[in-house]
Amino acid sequence: MKDDRRYLGLDLARSTAIGLVLVCHGCSVWQAYFGLQAPNWLLMTGSFGVELFFVLSGFLIGGILLELIEKRPTFREWGIFMIRRWMRTLPLYFAWLLVMALWDPPPAGQVAIYLQRYALLLQNFAWPMPADNWFAVSWSLAVEEWFYLLFSAFLFLAARLIGARRAAWAVTGAFIVIPFLLRFGVVEPSSFMTHVYKTVLYHLDAIAYGVVVALLQRQGSVIFVAPYRCLALGLATVLLCWGRFSGAWGTALISDQAFLTWFSALTSIGFALCFPATLKLRTLPRVIESAVLQLSKHSYGVYVIHLTVLSLFNYQIVGRGLNPWIGMGLAVVMIAWLAAASWKMFEEPILRARPRQLAKLSPTNADGPAQWIDLTKVSG
Repeated sequence: MKDDRRYLGLDLARSTAIGLVLVCHGCSVWQAYFGLQAPNWLLMTGSFGVELFFVLSGFLIGGILLELIEKRPTFREWGIFMIRRWMRTLPLYFAWLLVMALWDPPPAGQVAIYLQRYALLLQNFAWPMPADNWFAVSWSLAVEEWFYLLFSAFLFLAARLIGARRAAWAVTGAFIVIPFLLRFGVVEPSSFMTHVYKTVLYHLDAIAYGVVVALLQRQGSVIFVAPYRCLALGLATVLLCWGRFSGAWGTALISDQAFLTWFSALTSIGFALCFPATLKLRTLPRVIESAVLQLSKHSYGVYVIHLTVLSLFNYQIVGRGLNPWIGMGLAVVMIAWLAAASWKMFEEPILRARPRQLAKLSPTNADGPAQWIDLTKVSG
């Protein structure tokens, strides 16, 4: 039976995001195994998948927070919000952190330091990820968790001081402007991905653009009156950024440093402009719709575990001579099985145990079992 609480368009966005991440890492593995050279634009898909995840997360979480500060901006409600967020995102994160520590431990002599930093989500707060990129996908999980904590805390406090409407725009604006300004003067093209893109304080604005969409939706903005024009503009913006990021065009028109300063903001704005049209999607061919819903539901598990599984089969292929075709097929099957098992036996039971918040929140599938977007996110 179809779940009426869900927005199919948001599931499609979520599935597209994780699909882009998998294409990126799959192409990287395949070209290593088979001696192929994937084009740059194909190897960039992971970064765009991450940006889409961030905007989607901001839209859904923003909808919940805006509802809360308008109806009940108490510190108790803020505490319940954070407990619900942590119960959704942290159990699998810590479980897989333990798996990583046992299966592929950090460098000798640094195990305690690594685990302490990762447990506190401080592996990339204002500094680059460790040079060995251990538990690589966790960089974007840290961005999300710090946004949930910092944004919601400032939003609730500001709502009590200056009112919900002004607080929403003031805090969201601050979370857009400050990270953008921090990127000025620190963007070195050769170290952009490691020292800027994957650092929490430089990347919080990506999620804030999703909150802007939630704000505009509540106010009946013109972007929801003309959603398909916004979709065309948004896709054009994303594609232009994609082409420039992969070096396909514009290298003589705008310097690498200038473009990279703007890259995350422009890409996030582009994806944000797509959301009004995305929300209007109601149906797809049955087979495609079923695949979209399943991938969306399991996307967090897929995101967290997929690089570990690929590394496992990389060892089997390179170190033990396993046929690459067989290895890649088995890797896909194991990722899908582990993600489904994680959802059924681990994530879903924890979701059911979360404390209740306000009875009705908008958008309708932004709360409860339908909220699967936290994964967001991957090593780009």
